[in-house]
Amino acid sequence: GAELNITTQSVFVNDHWAFTPRLSFDIGVRGEFVRSEATGGIVGVDTTTWVPRLGASYDLTGNGSTILQASYARYAGKYSEAQ
Repeated sequence: GAELNITTQSVFVNDHWAFTPRLSFDIGVRGEFVRSEATGGIVGVDTTTWVPRLGASYDLTGNGSTILQASYARYAGKYSEAQ
């Protein structure tokens, strides 16, 4: 009869910079706000996590036909009743 109710709220901010006509960057951050209510002795989840989002693109040919892209991001995790 125990219950676990989880509420997740997120916010995301991102910016794109065209550094040169062939090189661009993306930078962002995502905030995850997780709160829970539990009964029956269940340990709930109450956490705030900020995770980065970074990316870069380079147009190898200058005409958009071949673009090299790289990115970095961190996964904050999923919080659900099944876990």
